[in-house]
Amino acid sequence: MKELNLPLKGVKCVCVIMFQQVPVAFSMMADLGAEVIKIEQPGTGERGRMLLLHPGDKFSPYFETNNRGLKDLTLDLKQEKGREILYKLVKDADIFAENFRPGVAKRNHFTYEDIKKINPGIIYLSSSAYGLMGRMPRCPALMVSLKPLAALPVRMEKRIPT
Repeated sequence: MKELNLPLKGVKCVCVIMFQQVPVAFSMMADLGAEVIKIEQPGTGERGRMLLLHPGDKFSPYFETNNRGLKDLTLDLKQEKGREILYKLVKDADIFAENFRPGVAKRNHFTYEDIKKINPGIIYLSSSAYGLMGRMPRCPALMVSLKPLAALPVRMEKRIPT
């Protein structure tokens, strides 16, 4: 079988991400050939692994769909040894991403300033649900909590064919 010429082949991404907001984008990058290493917490891994998990199932379809193509690695970033391993991965990466509430990256030593010291040319992506300012930046968010705040319509208008 002929090998595909994938446009992101050779791009290395290191991500400390969870749920849907950023993992879906990096799954698409993996589809296009990028190597995506996703860091998860020890013990349970990302909490999304348990979403929509039916009794007796080993894998969550929600998690598997949103994280396809990603290589998972468990690191305790609250410990020095975990951060040392993260920094080794970042040293030759092209992209670093995190999607936590403001302040989490600082507490765990993976802010833009921390990562740039290791790899000055890295692209750093930071994404949070509510941004850095305003009344809700420290609040966690899932789609179920964002839709009402975005004032999305709660009913569909009946469309009349033309």
